[in-house]
Amino acid sequence: MKEAPRVLVLEDDLNMLETLCGVLRFHSYDPRAADNPQTAMELAKIMQFQLILSDIRMGGPTDGLGAMQKIKKFQPKAKIVMITGYADEDAARRAVEILVDDYVHKPIKLPVLMEVVDRVLNPPPRQFSPLAGLRGLLAGPMKLMEQAKAQKVQRMLGLLEVEKQKVLQAFYVSLRARGLSKSASLELWDQLEKLEAGWLKLPGTPTEEALQAMGVAYRKVYERMAHYQKTGNVASMPPREGNAVSRNGFQSMVDYVQAGKVAQEELLLLLEARLKPDKAAALPPGLQDVFRQLMA
Repeated sequence: MKEAPRVLVLEDDLNMLETLCGVLRFHSYDPRAADNPQTAMELAKIMQFQLILSDIRMGGPTDGLGAMQKIKKFQPKAKIVMITGYADEDAARRAVEILVDDYVHKPIKLPVLMEVVDRVLNPPPRQFSPLAGLRGLLAGPMKLMEQAKAQKVQRMLGLLEVEKQKVLQAFYVSLRARGLSKSASLELWDQLEKLEAGWLKLPGTPTEEALQAMGVAYRKVYERMAHYQKTGNVASMPPREGNAVSRNGFQSMVDYVQAGKVAQEELLLLLEARLKPDKAAALPPGLQDVFRQLMA
């Protein structure tokens, strides 16, 4: 019999803590309760958790995000969903810095929260990816390359996959946390589209220099995102190019993300489908509706 996923619940409101543990137990999860950050950290030291569900505001010197930052040092693979009842820009920035997996606003609707929990622990399968395709193309040409160089390119691809995931996760959580202005979000989306287009233009056997340049470009997008969150600066709003997503179409997609109707992995599928519209037919029906609005 498959073991129930273990979930650490950090919430200093005892009624809410009991409610959250109850609904998780009802849905066949194994919740462990902590009503303060210290207890949560002690539990995380003695048992592994697949997911941590935590409120942000806590009475005391350490809030939920502070506890998550410490717990991630010895449970780096645990998924994290933060809950907040406040529009706190600094909290949104910190959530992105520690790479939480999702961000839910109060008042909580328990069915919606369970959808988030299920989605974070069981992400939808990937359907297509220029980056994954590029890795596959290397399988043949590698025989013609020097072994050391081939291994280095593979390592670089692996690191770039991690870098790409980090940037996309940060962007998704930023949207969920409402930590970016509309114009800043759109500018960052444009940059992400350019990066995906760059992958498609790479040859089957990319050079180390090309891969290094892609890595630098991803880091610049991440740094720009952090700048917008930290300073509150609003990106300029130049006229949209003919093939760019419209502001209204992009905002419709953001609305879906903030309503919890588009997962992080689905955001990537939309990004990829933007560059290869023929792939849109492979999207799930609900995501096709989002894609059509994005293209409008």
